[in-house]
Amino acid sequence: MIDEFDWAHLQHAYGPATDTPRHLAALTSHDGDARRSAVDHLDMAVLLSRLS
Repeated sequence: MIDEFDWAHLQHAYGPATDTPRHLAALTSHDGDARRSAVDHLDMAVLLSRLS
């Protein structure tokens, strides 16, 4: 489902949201560092862009 969406047409705080699908997928990773990085990305790039 994530791969079916055209992420290049969306913007987040740092530009095109083409990196967001990778971070969304990492939320289910067994790697704790990958999950933390994904949450950081969603917090900084996606959620904060909605506040401005």
